[in-house]
Amino acid sequence: RDLFTLDLPGGRLRVCLAATFVARARGLLLTACLPADHGLLILPCRSIHTMGMRYPIDALFVDDRARIVDVRANLAPWRSAFSRDSSAVLELASGAAAAFDLRLGDRLAELVPLVAGR
Repeated sequence: RDLFTLDLPGGRLRVCLAATFVARARGLLLTACLPADHGLLILPCRSIHTMGMRYPIDALFVDDRARIVDVRANLAPWRSAFSRDSSAVLELASGAAAAFDLRLGDRLAELVPLVAGR
């Protein structure tokens, strides 16, 4: 998987890119936890599920201009979430969206080359 770093208001976030069918399907399944400074960017993506997961996550739905169009904080295991306006989903450890000071409407400029035109 491709790894990159986002410099955010609350610190640095190490992000793994899930852009292939297999990587998107696997997502965070089979992981024991997601470290607070790590995330998974699923691209393209409008809906996610936490079926089979053992821990909650924060899900940030991002549009093709890299704006956060929906935030699902503390999404529990065995749930799903959808945003028709999203092009990608950034999955974070539960509580990480607040810790990194990420909010609805924020633009993640470093993601523009990845999400533009999706």
